[in-house]
Amino acid sequence: MKLTSYISFGAIALGLLALVGCAKQDLIIPESNDPIFSIRGTLGNEHFDLAAGADNSYMYTSTKLHNGVRVFTGELSNGHTSVELGVFDGNLDKPNSVPQADLQNVTMQLARRYFDPLAVLNPQSIDPNQSTTNVDWYINGTFAGSGQISIYEPGRYNICAHVTFVTGQTEQICDEVILGYTRNANCSIDLDLSQVGTSGMFIADLNTTGDSIESVEWTLNDSVISTNPYVQHPLANGSNHLKARVRFQNGVVREKTCFIDGNAPSQWISDFSIFELSSTTSITPQDYQVRLIIQNNGKVYKSVQAENEGSSITLLSLEPFEANANGNNVYKATLQIEAIVMEMSTEKLIPVSFVATMGVEVPE
Repeated sequence: MKLTSYISFGAIALGLLALVGCAKQDLIIPESNDPIFSIRGTLGNEHFDLAAGADNSYMYTSTKLHNGVRVFTGELSNGHTSVELGVFDGNLDKPNSVPQADLQNVTMQLARRYFDPLAVLNPQSIDPNQSTTNVDWYINGTFAGSGQISIYEPGRYNICAHVTFVTGQTEQICDEVILGYTRNANCSIDLDLSQVGTSGMFIADLNTTGDSIESVEWTLNDSVISTNPYVQHPLANGSNHLKARVRFQNGVVREKTCFIDGNAPSQWISDFSIFELSSTTSITPQDYQVRLIIQNNGKVYKSVQAENEGSSITLLSLEPFEANANGNNVYKATLQIEAIVMEMSTEKLIPVSFVATMGVEVPE
């Protein structure tokens, strides 16, 4: 039977975070009379004993996507029982960071479910003058609801608002929103429309947090109008979509967009930074947190649905193994895990306790 060592401690995550195979990739295991990769322990009252090379068990690595964020995974399976250990990508807005180096300083813990929303999307937040009658929200291309909706899970989301104004006019605005992760570089558009009535000019500036700005490009209806952080420009008649494409010194690029009606400047929509800035701050960021997924006897168990604040992950050893078929280094990590998983069909909480030796890929 197969257990998923989902939880990884600092250095273990180091290896796990590098599981970047696109498809299932078998690890190269040297000839040995003893199984090298194994998981032994209990799921509730049931004993687990799974070892690569025995009972048709095998180990593979892959990268999966959850809410727009990569999850680096290792899985040990014999075809009917499987244990998957995954590490969520971290530092989503810090692209030049080296995961292995980051993980050396991170204390890993289980990702868990939150019962309070990370962000509440509502028309009042993006419509300062209350000039809308309806907003339909789309998240990652899927309709998510009208009026006010909530997001409970961390992720990198592409959010679109289909807005109907009191005039009957409809517009769409889209922005990337990162929730539940550390924000190393962020900005929002500070829009001033007070001069439109007298001079026809709008003023826009950037409020930034975290890393410093390296460069910015402002476009109005897809035409570049400025490369300065501060811009003053005539407002065109009709619909105006103002976008700031900001590159930070750490290499991350964020785009922020807002809408202004040139015929009725009081009718405008702010960028969606408000949802990042107002999102729940009391949670532990999900950067490099881990999840455990177990499949056994036709049932699926997930750690991320349970309350795992008190779970423990102890790294017992981490050592180089050898290169795999991708030419990347493989580390052998042994860890002890005490956690809770939820059986998804019944929502029953089950304790898990095991020691796992997993192969993890760490690219150069």
